[in-house]
Amino acid sequence: VLDYLLRRLRLIDRKVVIFSHWLDTLDLVQEYLNGIGRKQHYVILTGSSSDDERKICVKRFREDPSITVMLLSMKAGGCGLN
Repeated sequence: VLDYLLRRLRLIDRKVVIFSHWLDTLDLVQEYLNGIGRKQHYVILTGSSSDDERKICVKRFREDPSITVMLLSMKAGGCGLN
């Protein structure tokens, strides 16, 4: 399902934010995105990301058209991301 959704959304130039409470889940999604034949560029933001890393990550996601996915830990959310 994730593969289908990401391919379809990429076709219409949409970016995707995937939220998770668990870092293990984000690790699995990272493995999928890094899998053979995948062309999904992504950034990841967790609760342990520093303020500087957070700013760089958000800026890259917003401005770089090749980055189509942001993986976001729920512990990182709400800290200046809107």
